[in-house]
Amino acid sequence: MKKHFLPRALFLSSVFLVACGEDNSAIPNTNEAPAEVANLNELETISCNYGIIGKKVYVKDIALNYECDGDNWFKSYDQARSSSSVLNTVSSSSTASSSSVKKTESSNSTASSSSISQQKSSSSVAQSSNSVVSSSSTAPVGCQTCKFGTLTDERDGQTYKTIEIGDQVWMAENLNYNYDRGTAKSFCYEDDSTNCKKYGRLYRWSAVMDSAGLFSTNGIGCGHKNACTPKYPVQGVCPEGWHVPSSEEFTVLLKAVGGVQNKEKDWQWDKAGLNLKSTSGWENHTLLQSGNGTDSFGFSALPAGYWAYPLDLNNRKAYQLGEEAYFASSTQENGFNSHAIFLELATDSSAELRSSNRDDAFSIRCLKGNGQSIGTGKLKDERDGQIYRTVKIGNQVWMAQNLNYAYKEPTASEDSSSFCYGGDPANCTIYGRLYLWSAAMDSVGKFSPNGKGCGYGAKCTPKYPVQGVCPQGWHLPSRDEIVTLLEAVGGIQNEEENWLWDNAGKKLKSVGGWNNFNLESGNGSDDFDFSAIPAGNWDYSGKFFDIGDQTDIMTSSLRKENSSDSYYLSLYNSQSYAGIYSGSSMDGQSVRCVMDEE
Repeated sequence: MKKHFLPRALFLSSVFLVACGEDNSAIPNTNEAPAEVANLNELETISCNYGIIGKKVYVKDIALNYECDGDNWFKSYDQARSSSSVLNTVSSSSTASSSSVKKTESSNSTASSSSISQQKSSSSVAQSSNSVVSSSSTAPVGCQTCKFGTLTDERDGQTYKTIEIGDQVWMAENLNYNYDRGTAKSFCYEDDSTNCKKYGRLYRWSAVMDSAGLFSTNGIGCGHKNACTPKYPVQGVCPEGWHVPSSEEFTVLLKAVGGVQNKEKDWQWDKAGLNLKSTSGWENHTLLQSGNGTDSFGFSALPAGYWAYPLDLNNRKAYQLGEEAYFASSTQENGFNSHAIFLELATDSSAELRSSNRDDAFSIRCLKGNGQSIGTGKLKDERDGQIYRTVKIGNQVWMAQNLNYAYKEPTASEDSSSFCYGGDPANCTIYGRLYLWSAAMDSVGKFSPNGKGCGYGAKCTPKYPVQGVCPQGWHLPSRDEIVTLLEAVGGIQNEEENWLWDNAGKKLKSVGGWNNFNLESGNGSDDFDFSAIPAGNWDYSGKFFDIGDQTDIMTSSLRKENSSDSYYLSLYNSQSYAGIYSGSSMDGQSVRCVMDEE
């Protein structure tokens, strides 16, 4: 694939030359056309010239009106049947066009690329990513056998039309879910909400991939210049059971709609764009050549344009509405952390797989198929309504995200006992909260008496399991339960340093979001979907540190009875092992709850 393409609108320019004063004296002047012909072969014998521009001829065997544009016959937008059977005669001094009629294969064939746009069917093209289907049940022109369906996004209740193309099922409308997590954002074209309703939202790649891990861990940490190793398929910002297509899956689509890979430009697929584009809404490619497509497979691509992002995020600009469509993929460009692959359609007939800056914002068409791994589930915390992914590993069921419940019981020195990293609520959304041991144990006995009175310097004897700050039916893991986890993922206890479990850290860490160490990736393989993220820590001096580099996950176990040190699990960007350490119970760390045994 050719590298580092920008959207063609930024670097292509065209010259349209109009020749005047041609000598047409040798061309016979034809100023009449019959009202009706038997078939397209007969229509082909009638010269379409400037003397009969706008005249319609009814083709009996396919029951359609064709209209003359002065050069070619095209399928007319007006399909009203004329009762007249006499010749349409026009008095004109214009000479006939030197071009001959272009042959049209059938009522289901695509219009010639040099003719004016193909006529819409009685079924209107889907105009809004927030609508279900058009008011007519008739399939689009050229798509008489299309298999449509519907998808309801349970997150916001929006309903989308879907289409089966080959062995794939695609959304037939652009996604319109509002994703806004820090710099992972989505937008309406020119910030106009009516454009979102018609064209769907435009998403930065970090939003495309759900870099915050709100819906799936498979694209967590993936964003501009962030090294990550996505686990395919990537659900990303798509609804549950759907995923962001990879460049390979776009290639399957392009082949399925009849695209032919250009031998000289291997990123270009000839004819595919014409078949994917909607039958209306696209600006003309040239003065007389429509930019509309045939929508032969019901994909109904709309010219939604894109947002281009400069370094100053407040100065973003929107381009190419009505002229081009850009669909994001989950595929990074090899060797470049700042670029990703996208599918581009313009007013010509081709489709192109290009690469562009991840900070640009493109449309999304989701592809059916679950991006979440087998064995995962969900947990709703009834206290605040937050929903967490869960995963079964061995005989244990763990939260696959850090707890984010706001436990704010004050301490002697702090007005709260849980914190967002750096005091930024956006970090709580991504990384969960950091809890003092007193908060993790629920020292005030708000939810359970099993950890009541446990905190820094306090003598206590926990009763296991300790629910602590966890939701009902879940509890704060003990040191022994952490050991069980490390063994279940294949960790091997180090013989010399028995607090370390070799290989376990890499298998527990998420595939993205971890900083590099000595030019080597700090990311994990996340083999068991535990998806540990580098949430950093808070210490008793009030400082936050190590976000991106380290995570510490708290346990309910003291190092020894009446000790002020508690055990915790540590993972690092610099190491493939996992360690169980003991340290001050005054520090703020992450919480992963484990389900109670039945």
